[in-house]
Amino acid sequence: MMKKLPPEQTHPVNHALKAFVAGVEKAHDEREILAMIEQRVQELLDTNCSLLFSHLYRMDIDEGVVRALLDRPPADQTVSQALAALIWQRQKQRMYTRRRIEVVDDDIPPEMCW
Repeated sequence: MMKKLPPEQTHPVNHALKAFVAGVEKAHDEREILAMIEQRVQELLDTNCSLLFSHLYRMDIDEGVVRALLDRPPADQTVSQALAALIWQRQKQRMYTRRRIEVVDDDIPPEMCW
């Protein structure tokens, strides 16, 4: 029997980001991705803040920046827009790093590989 994935793993934002990371050129334009992320962030702010903060932690988004943003949101953005921008910026950093750094596993003994 196939196990059903939790909603946070099947959400369209995750699919868009995974497609982008996988090298699919321009899965969506940046404004669309930001809008999808913003929608999900707002949904989590309304329903499950702890899950949102867990995601931010796992994405390695600076806690100090998030706290400052929550204490003093930018005048021209909602909190969800500002958080979406932080998330997207971090995802782009991660994608850039993955493309630039080549990991070679040749020196890992077979018994240490999973």
